[in-house]
Amino acid sequence: MHLCVCGTEECYDDADAQTGKHTRYQIHVNGCYHCSVRYSELLNLHSQIRLSLGPSRRVPSQAPHALYDEGVEQRRRELDIYLRAVAQHQGIRHSGIVAAFLDSALKDDDDGDGDKDHGDNGDVDNGDVDMVANHTSSSASSLSPAPLAISLITKKEITVTCTRTDRTPAVLQRACKHLRVSEQFTDKFALFLVTADLGTTVRRLQSFESPLLSLHRHGKDTHRIQLRKGYFDPACEDEMLDDAAAQQLIRAQAVHELRAGQLACEDEHMHEIKRLKSAGDTRAFLQACRQVHGYNAVFIADCASDFPQPNTPATLILTHNAVRIRTEGDDRHEFVFPIRRIRHWQVSGSSPESLAFRFDYQREGGTISTITVSTPCAIHASMCLQAAVDEIIQLRQRRISGDEGDRRRPSEEQRTQRRRQQRQTGGDGGDGGTHARSSHHAHGNGASSGSGKRSAPSTPAKPTKSRTSAVIDEADISQGHHFGLTQQDVFGDNDL
Repeated sequence: MHLCVCGTEECYDDADAQTGKHTRYQIHVNGCYHCSVRYSELLNLHSQIRLSLGPSRRVPSQAPHALYDEGVEQRRRELDIYLRAVAQHQGIRHSGIVAAFLDSALKDDDDGDGDKDHGDNGDVDNGDVDMVANHTSSSASSLSPAPLAISLITKKEITVTCTRTDRTPAVLQRACKHLRVSEQFTDKFALFLVTADLGTTVRRLQSFESPLLSLHRHGKDTHRIQLRKGYFDPACEDEMLDDAAAQQLIRAQAVHELRAGQLACEDEHMHEIKRLKSAGDTRAFLQACRQVHGYNAVFIADCASDFPQPNTPATLILTHNAVRIRTEGDDRHEFVFPIRRIRHWQVSGSSPESLAFRFDYQREGGTISTITVSTPCAIHASMCLQAAVDEIIQLRQRRISGDEGDRRRPSEEQRTQRRRQQRQTGGDGGDGGTHARSSHHAHGNGASSGSGKRSAPSTPAKPTKSRTSAVIDEADISQGHHFGLTQQDVFGDNDL
């Protein structure tokens, strides 16, 4: 989530007995105006955060209470810093407090105040962006139901009915129900704000957003709401293929990636993919696509990268386990930055034309290199990287949880083996149990290959501290499959 306070506005309220006016602070979320709130509402948010996390957890400091007319801008800047820190705090980000606050603030916000004046905050950390976005009144201000067109990857459209108070999960659920997708797979899909030609993705809509309002604020004539897959790891598709509607959506997106030239492989494998597509064997077709580099990846074209040289024309590619930079031109090269080595990232810029996506990459020797990619889609890139990181951490936690459960509940085969050892040796069979637990633990951490050969478990990397909640450590991430590609870090031993 990318939060910033871009400006202020004076509002008049007859209920205010002293001056009849008060100051409201304009909050932008993911680069777009979201709502205007009073300082007291932010103070209440701060109290909820302190109450939720408890006295033992450090929370960002709130802006001072005292305020004079000349201090409004100073308070805005302090609130901007505060919300940035809130968005970066891992404990707060996963608590749901901020999402609930933004949801409530959006309900109370008056959409009929006309255009808002947005300030300039300059550089922002971890994706907090100061952009100019118009907050216009429209027919969506009414609570009456209105039709919302949702585009599919095939460029076909479905229409669902919603109001300005309906949030993204509710609209997504209606769209999936319209397409007859099983309810258990609804959260595997997502709604995206895209340009009218469906060629550029602005960003993924968050749970607290109103798709109807987001579309109106960006312009119904120039933007669309699109439904497509909301995950990065292709392994998520295994159980979804049993659902006919979900399988059809997955296949449609794979065909789109194939036609767009995103799937890169040898000619022989490409011929096999096209043959399976023509034969109508969906499962085999998708399985063949999953083995190809570029499947289920996000491609952001027309970028300018400072790596390997300044102002290098490039395409930014985000996958479930790496950030890739592919240089364009006659001499193409693709550089791979594994997510497990990315320590921090941020978005900077004050307008769509000046946005840049930066990330810190840890080299083999431990030194940090900062890579900068200039693109109007920097916010989308940052959100994609955050989604990939969240998937990796969730997968890691599930594996650890599964290992713990298996260790607590030995299988029937393990119990039989222990009884045999006890009868043969007269002991308690402890060594056999220890060996079984160690082997399973190694497998759970990715030490076993797909061929069944077991390699020695690697020593976990020492956790490192960093300045944002976007930080991930090698010990917290299990590497994904490379689908037949030999991937190497862009900084090898020769660079040390």
